[in-house]
Amino acid sequence: MIQSRIFGGFIIVVVLALVGYIGVLKIDWDNNSGSTDSAREILTYVPADTLFFFGGLEPAPFQHAIDMIAPESGWLKHADWSQSLTDKDKADMPPAVLMITSLFGEYMQIMQSPATAAGKLGIGDKIDSAAYTVGFIPVMRVKLADANAFTALIDQAEKNAGLSSSKQTVGDITMRSYSFDKPGAAKSSEVNLLIGTNNQYAVISLSSKIEGDKAHNVIVGSDKPAQSLANLTVLQDIKNKYNFHPAYVSYVNHREIMNGLTGESSNEFGRMLDAVIAMAEEARAKAAAAQEPKAGPSDDPAMAEENEGGQANTPATQAANSGKPLDAIRTEACRKELMVMVDSWPQTVFGYTKLDLESKPKVMEMRMLVESTDTAFMQEMQKIRGFIPTTLLDVTQNPIIGFGLGINMDQLSPFIAKAMQGFTSKDYQCEFLAQAKMGLLQSNPAMALGMMTGMVAGLQGISATVLDVDGNIDFGQQGAPPDIKSIDAMVTITSANPQQLLMMAANFQPGMPPLQLPPDGAPIDFPMPIPLPNGESIKLALKGNHIVAYVGERSAKLAEKLAAETLQPNGMFAFNMDFGKYMKMVANIAQNAPQTEGNKPAAMTDQEKEMIKAMSSMKMQFVESFDIDPNGIAFDVKMTME
Repeated sequence: MIQSRIFGGFIIVVVLALVGYIGVLKIDWDNNSGSTDSAREILTYVPADTLFFFGGLEPAPFQHAIDMIAPESGWLKHADWSQSLTDKDKADMPPAVLMITSLFGEYMQIMQSPATAAGKLGIGDKIDSAAYTVGFIPVMRVKLADANAFTALIDQAEKNAGLSSSKQTVGDITMRSYSFDKPGAAKSSEVNLLIGTNNQYAVISLSSKIEGDKAHNVIVGSDKPAQSLANLTVLQDIKNKYNFHPAYVSYVNHREIMNGLTGESSNEFGRMLDAVIAMAEEARAKAAAAQEPKAGPSDDPAMAEENEGGQANTPATQAANSGKPLDAIRTEACRKELMVMVDSWPQTVFGYTKLDLESKPKVMEMRMLVESTDTAFMQEMQKIRGFIPTTLLDVTQNPIIGFGLGINMDQLSPFIAKAMQGFTSKDYQCEFLAQAKMGLLQSNPAMALGMMTGMVAGLQGISATVLDVDGNIDFGQQGAPPDIKSIDAMVTITSANPQQLLMMAANFQPGMPPLQLPPDGAPIDFPMPIPLPNGESIKLALKGNHIVAYVGERSAKLAEKLAAETLQPNGMFAFNMDFGKYMKMVANIAQNAPQTEGNKPAAMTDQEKEMIKAMSSMKMQFVESFDIDPNGIAFDVKMTME
């Protein structure tokens, strides 16, 4: 139970850190990159063996957080965040979760008045923050300009939630504490949410019986770690290598995670894991002792040979039952071989590669990269990249919604076979890895995959895009289909041999003759009858290496442009959305939703409808993509806002 409480708190603090990380922006870092201060004070609180770090090399102006949401913040004013918690919510939520929810609501309420927001939050003109771990305990630390304002913020959040905190004192520091146990339930853990101030810093973290006094003092900030992030060059190295904005350089350290799991080194994460395991073993031993039957003359010796689950009580079973959860990977052989593997994937890095909040539209580009040092493997992996229409990768195209999947099916099976061969050719001494190797050799998934990919030989990508749609849903009639007045959309299939794919499709439909598409790109009517608004028909055409099915004027124009796109690998996945257009479609549906009657599903309130309507006026386009980069596996987000 204690592990689940810690994990729940971990997620809460990480989400808060990410909100702060994504919500505050800075621009033009190339002009002042020489001014970064990698040894600023907040980094001295961060242990060198932190599992992750979200922050940067320098603070960021709070004004840019305001610039980010204005003038699009109108939708915020339609939500009464101070009344977001019902009495039932307050009765059912653990105090810690209730406090976080109330604190977030108070923050959103404050952000409705940008001119006074920084003062009410107590952070001043610059946001100097960091989220990190001490062992596996997450910590969020924010530099304060006015500690009294932050205290008032916490007081108001407590009042809104109907909470009163208990207090924990470390030296001259007092932290507010909130339990993760539900109200009225028996106390099942010693994990609590901590919120307080220390040396002009706001601190949000967890406390438990796991960390011990020494780590707890580092969490609170009464002590600093012996080795801190300020002593390392990791942030500067990441910033320089990937040209990230200096205020937003973050990472997850895979090496430290594996160090703790395998016991390779005595990092704080491993020490806390050992403590959790020891506590679990102690609890299990006490439970077993409490359930153990007393020996007596009437005991059946044969029954003693089976345990409660019906298993024979053999020496092997006894050994398995008494083994600790991580023993399988904490042998000397496993430590060595697993650390070699993780050295090929040492960390995941995060940052902004482009920020311009002064242009119209504003431009933001972010990247998450799972870093790899195995150059040969990444070269092989890049061969499976497929084709995605460039319109889906272009943040200026403004479809309502669209996605593309690009995989070179001719290269997928060979890559999997090579990756398997690379893994199974090694002579593992670690039993865990040796068993995984044997399982792969016996199942041979590459063979089944080869048969599947052979059926779609030449396929390199598929996509679907909705450019425009007009319609609504009649909520008054249960099961009524959507009333679609018009639609503009297209679907594409890209292949090195599209005619072969058409013939293959005909084989799956008995009696259907192979489609013969004019090689000059002229469209034909789609042969399968699909009802569309205004009696329109779906057009099917061969545009170079692309089979395109489309309806609508804009889609017809994009189909013509697609004919000029050569078959070059450019990605593996893309998702493109115009947020305002999407919310406008949702708003049209919401405006027609009736009020709740009888057993009908609850409809949106007038306030919620107005909020969605305001959101539909936002001019925000974003593209999410996944690709194989020479440096690793990349996830990119491009966003424009007006």
